Amino acid sequence: MQISFSIHFFTRQVEIGAKYEPGQRILLTTALFHMRAPFMYPLPASGSFTFVSEGRETHNGIELNVEGKAASWLRLTASAAALKAVSDDTGTPSFDNKQVLDVPHLHTTLFADLTVRASAGCICCRAGAIPDARKHA
Repeated sequence: MQISFSIHFFTRQVEIGAKYEPGQRILLTTALFHMRAPFMYPLPASGSFTFVSEGRETHNGIELNVEGKAASWLRLTASAAALKAVSDDTGTPSFDNKQVLDVPHLHTTLFADLTVRASAGCICCRAGAIPDARKHA
């Protein structure tokens, strides 16, 4: 099976955000964003797929992030992004004005960075979870 990709495409994005650090232990950030890109999807043709670009997709959303030092050995990071990603002018009615495939309405992350100091140096470990809302496919 052969898969071909488009070579060039342009994406436009505008983002505005803010950061607030009330102390040495916590950082709060937020951002609003708007992005437009070509809508691309695989088109089957005689045993192979070619990615075609028809129409566009528009992503609008907000992202919130909190990170902080819970202890000298533990740093926590959590974020959430609410997204509305809609395709239009695709030439395919089943894609027009629908949530873009494989883009969740809600994307969240949670990470913990642990540092254990030892006489020979330190051991660092990162554990995390990335639960997403249901994706349309």
